[in-house]
Amino acid sequence: MKTPYIRQFENIANSKDILISVYYYPWCSSYRHWQEGFKGIPLLGRYDSQDQIVISKHIDYATGHGIGVFIVSWWGTNSFEDVTIREYLLKNPLINNINLQIILYESTGRLQVTKENGNEIIIDLDDPTNRSVLLNDFNHLADTYFNSPQYLKIGNSPTIQLYLARIFKGDGAGVISSLRKQVRDRGYDLYLIGDLVYWQNLITPSEKERIKLYDALTAYNMHTNVQEI
Repeated sequence: MKTPYIRQFENIANSKDILISVYYYPWCSSYRHWQEGFKGIPLLGRYDSQDQIVISKHIDYATGHGIGVFIVSWWGTNSFEDVTIREYLLKNPLINNINLQIILYESTGRLQVTKENGNEIIIDLDDPTNRSVLLNDFNHLADTYFNSPQYLKIGNSPTIQLYLARIFKGDGAGVISSLRKQVRDRGYDLYLIGDLVYWQNLITPSEKERIKLYDALTAYNMHTNVQEI
């Protein structure tokens, strides 16, 4: 951009007592995702997520309509998304307009997914590879993002959302405890949001114990392919 971006909308995101967040997917380019198909033509066309004008417009559109937080999809160290967030989104001229972001940890893209009892998918946290990847990823996130003034903190605790935490099996309590400890060793207390809510989930005693591992819950998506539901 040779000239500064001029906002189209007034920033009203910080004028309310309620904080509104939306999911943000920094994963599009000429060779990524568009070829998978889409319905309708985006206002900005088949844009590139690393285009600073596109990012400026996204921030302008969002904050101009009361949205103050991007929950940003993250797919691993030095992934396209990681580079986009670190080198483009956080360096955008309007980033101070939105102020806040959360990392959405894409568990099924980072950890090994297996099947149990036929078609039920699980992520086994007792698998040493899964544990290692998860712990290393959180070290990177803490070192790379938590110190950013734009990163959303509840109190002084940086927030992370764990996608499909409801399919975690094994020693979840031990793994979550390890995550919290290693991030605490880096000077931060995690505010961990678990994607646990779904149609078929029953609030059993074991589910209540799992809920207690998290600081907040979310229903990331409630779509289902079960016709009866």
